[in-house]
Amino acid sequence: SRTALNGLIKPYIIKTVGGIKVGIFGLGVNLQGFVAPPSYEGVVYQDPVAIAREMVQELRGNQECDLVICLSHIGYSYDDDRVSDRVVAQQVKGIDLIIGGHTHTFLDEPEVFIDDEGNQTLVNQVGFAGIQLGRVDFVFDRNRVRINSTSRSLKIFG
Repeated sequence: SRTALNGLIKPYIIKTVGGIKVGIFGLGVNLQGFVAPPSYEGVVYQDPVAIAREMVQELRGNQECDLVICLSHIGYSYDDDRVSDRVVAQQVKGIDLIIGGHTHTFLDEPEVFIDDEGNQTLVNQVGFAGIQLGRVDFVFDRNRVRINSTSRSLKIFG
């Protein structure tokens, strides 16, 4: 709210594809240590887990989305206490797919996390520079209930 982007960025978008209501939100990396401080003056880093929970509540609960996708640039996994895509998938119920970036991790297929109610969250990252292309398909029944997902990766270069 204290930057030139105030009012230009939406917290999420909703697209209807083939009758399926898809909610999409994003998470970003903490800029401290990556970007010169004057370049992110006024930007406040917030806990990605808390933000993801808020977005799921809004998109699944209030907006009644059938599918929730997180476009993440927080990184796939770390050896320290930083929040990553894997952490978000384990701690936030209701996300169907996390498409990640930042750590440039090459995954041949998404990692699957299953919550205590049996719901799946897929986490995928396909490296960098267009070397690999990932694809995830979700299948729904006539009642807009997710019944299946498939994925594959294709190496473009190398």
